[in-house]
Formats: sequence, structure tokens, C-alpha cells
Amino acid sequence: FNRDNWICQICSTPIDKNLSYPDRYSVSLDHIKALSNGGTHTYDNVQASQWICNVQKSNIENEYA
Repeated sequence: FNRDNWICQICSTPIDKNLSYPDRYSVSLDHIKALSNGGTHTYDNVQASQWICNVQKSNIENEYA
């Protein structure tokens, strides 16, 4: 999360460090290429996101990745 400066890499909104799940704006670890689509759980395939953005993104391939 520090690498991404606590900015949601999906919507570019700052993430409040003080929020925690189940708050929809809490921090979440997003896999850029979903694990279910063959992505890996590695540093170069993860990014900070707000929980709600991650859920809305689901496992749809990111055309910008």
C-alpha cells in the first residue's frame, strides 16, 4: 500500500488508512490480473485499491494492465 501511496489504483482516489473492512472505502489488495484468470500473487501483479473498486472490478481483465 505504501508503494502505491495509499491511492486506489483503480479510481485514483486517496485511501483512508483509518478505515477497515467492512467499510466499502477501506483498503484492499487488488490483483491486476485476477488469480482466476492466471494471474500471480506477486508484487508486480498487486496494487492498492478501495474495497468497493476491487469488488466492482471483479475478475474482468483490465484492458489497461
